[in-house]
Amino acid sequence: MQALHPPSSPAQTPPPPGPTRGPRAEHCIASQAQTLLVQTPHSAGCVLRTAQTLSLFLGPTHGELQDLLPPLKTLARNQNRVACLYKLAARDAVISRRSKWDIAAVAVEAVIAPQSFTLQGSERRQLRRFLRKSEAAGLDFRQLNTDVAPTDWGLLQDIHQAWEDSHGKERGLTMGRFCPLYLETKPLFAAFHNGQLIAFASAVTESKIMSLDVMRHKQDIPTGTMHGLIHFMIEYARQHGFEEFNLAALPHPNLSKYSRVATGLARFKESFAPTWRPLYMAAPTKAALLIAAADLWQAIHRPDPIVYALEDPWRIDAMLTGEIPKPVVEVQSQTRRSA
Repeated sequence: MQALHPPSSPAQTPPPPGPTRGPRAEHCIASQAQTLLVQTPHSAGCVLRTAQTLSLFLGPTHGELQDLLPPLKTLARNQNRVACLYKLAARDAVISRRSKWDIAAVAVEAVIAPQSFTLQGSERRQLRRFLRKSEAAGLDFRQLNTDVAPTDWGLLQDIHQAWEDSHGKERGLTMGRFCPLYLETKPLFAAFHNGQLIAFASAVTESKIMSLDVMRHKQDIPTGTMHGLIHFMIEYARQHGFEEFNLAALPHPNLSKYSRVATGLARFKESFAPTWRPLYMAAPTKAALLIAAADLWQAIHRPDPIVYALEDPWRIDAMLTGEIPKPVVEVQSQTRRSA
């Protein structure tokens, strides 16, 4: 049986990193993963590189999907990997099917229109109840990275660690991971109780779209904390002219029944009465689709470590401790002397 992993070959030059900007706000999440660029004269896309698969993420960053299918298959074949399309919108799923690719619905995303969002109506009755509880608890919601509420990265790290202690290791690949260097350029929002920061959430943005990304909280927080925090973010999106607020994706209902966590998140998001949109994955054959699904599941639940530039660990340490990092050139000179 032929190995799916490509042999190492110094003669091969890997394609340049994939673009992490596109029409979808979530494209920038790929900056924490291994990416490649697939392109034609008129189209381009961001490809996630995992153990067995090359996956075009979220459709084209520009141009048309059908232009990218042949070069994606060629790129995957040259690396002895499976070609895959992951988290496609319905329009691109139709294009994939017309191109004889096998498709499957794998997720649904919850979308809100901030400019017309209201708390009225029976469908948001549960949300109103949770917001009343958050108000009764005296919770305060603020945007971080501002003069009013500067970011305390060490405290956010503690909250992230507490979240992992109760929920398990964070997922990755198509989900943002906690990293100060990643989050410092993103809108950050926090919940305070009795003056203490107890939860935070980040967003990614593109044009008129704002999408929920990293969300963390301490244990034993007041009821309604996260509902209040997300409602605060929706109001921020409204005030800043965003036309879409994405509560992020969940496994498709046919798959979420196998996940207790997904069921709880579905109830949480359903309280906002969003519009649900299906997302699809596709591969050239059914066998390739199964291989890609298993490979992506593994990469999401057990993501590879984030690859950092030489100076990044010192920058992260400085952000967490509040200390000024030592220049990288000084570290390099010490290494040469010790050698």
